[in-house]
Amino acid sequence: MTFCFTAALEIALLFAQIQSQLPVSFHILSFLIFLFLIVANIIGHDFTTISQVLELVSVILVATTVVFTIAIPFPLSLKCVTWALYAISLLIILISKYYF
Repeated sequence: MTFCFTAALEIALLFAQIQSQLPVSFHILSFLIFLFLIVANIIGHDFTTISQVLELVSVILVATTVVFTIAIPFPLSLKCVTWALYAISLLIILISKYYF
């Protein structure tokens, strides 16, 4: 996971050198990941269930940010394919986690 996240950040930084700014949604996702992880760690001892949910949401947001970052320089058709594959993968993970 660390390799994927650093590779995605390198791609984003390379793209940022070409264009002026990253999209606002990238910054919002990054902030939410940071916020959820901090809150989950602070309340972890008192509210374990909420903390676990926040950590799970953080992992999903990290995966979303990685996919988003990798898809930034793609043309629209490849972005749609990337997001469709991500959505299918996420559905398979959620279905297998909660139904099997």
